[in-house]
Amino acid sequence: MLLLDHLSPSGLVQASMSERRALWELPDLQCAVVGTCLTLQECRRLARRGGLSLPDDATDYMYHSALVRFCREESRTAKLVQKHLDRKYMRHVRQVLQTLDDNQRRAYWKKSVANGEIPGPFWAMVTHPYLGQELFSEVFGHVHMLSHLVGASNRADIRRLQQQETKLADLEETLSTVKRAYRARIRDLAKRNRELASEKKAPRAGGSSIAFQQVFESLRLAHEERAEALRLVESMEKRLAHTEAMLAEKGMECDVLERELARMLEQQARQRCPREDEHGDCESPAPCPNRSLNGRCILYVGGRSGLAPHYRELVESLGGQFVHHDGGREHAISRLHQILPKADAVLCPMDCVSHEAFHCVKQACRQCMKPCLAMRSASLSSLSKTLEGLLDSSALELQGEHLS
Repeated sequence: MLLLDHLSPSGLVQASMSERRALWELPDLQCAVVGTCLTLQECRRLARRGGLSLPDDATDYMYHSALVRFCREESRTAKLVQKHLDRKYMRHVRQVLQTLDDNQRRAYWKKSVANGEIPGPFWAMVTHPYLGQELFSEVFGHVHMLSHLVGASNRADIRRLQQQETKLADLEETLSTVKRAYRARIRDLAKRNRELASEKKAPRAGGSSIAFQQVFESLRLAHEERAEALRLVESMEKRLAHTEAMLAEKGMECDVLERELARMLEQQARQRCPREDEHGDCESPAPCPNRSLNGRCILYVGGRSGLAPHYRELVESLGGQFVHHDGGREHAISRLHQILPKADAVLCPMDCVSHEAFHCVKQACRQCMKPCLAMRSASLSSLSKTLEGLLDSSALELQGEHLS
């Protein structure tokens, strides 16, 4: 779990601008700050101003990663980002500095979330010198989980938006073609009108009647073409309005999801085991009826070291025991054989473990006849989904089963 030292003095106190934490002093928060508080365009601009050397075809992720790496220490790039964020979110920084304790800061954070303001208040909160650990966990947890929820809910919206953009491009191309044809028709009619004017000055026998009939027919056709073009333009305008309405509706859905996530997080924080005493201890030796893993041991190999405490909290919240092996970064691979016999199931995220460690895990699981479950990613949502499949006690007896 990310930790901030609680530096608040006794009593109520108002912090000054000079006491605030610098970006490079925040423990493992640079990625969250850059991803939440800066747009992709700002990331690219600040990286170039900071003198970061990146290829011409560098992706947004490459710019993000480079900026995060240089912001972990006191560098020219980190100071540029600090100055930019302070200037961009100065209103929120000053308002948070005027608060006297965490109760006032918590009220400000909840009000900002309800108004859909996340980046500015987040920057002001994490740089406040007297922010308490409990409030920090609430703020960081909200931002972290919001990124998962919004990312998952927006994928389908992005696909639909791309389809609408493709249709819009086709309609714009059709309109452009109609406009070119219409302008060409106008030029032809103007040319024909000049020719008729010349013939009127020097009329020939029988020629005037035929010429006027031709002009009338040309004008009639032009009128019909113009009416068709207007109908096409009206249809395109209706489609554009429909697309804009859909985008507005999706934006409202995202707002509702953000509020629902905040409600769920607050509700989860208030939930307690009915047998816990006032100190949070459960005196009964029997398994808790609210939990389903019934004390089974879950061995998690690999993953992100910064999320390990959250992995543990999720497993233990379901009544299980959690054992972690980092996949060989610091823990020896041979240690797997020592801790594997204690495990009832082994979980392994495919995006955050070495091939050597995963091969060793599979081989050891076959030897010990332990179920090995491969997850798509090291995210908390992936772990939660996998644990749901283990809530049935019979799932832990499926030897060698692999889940994706």
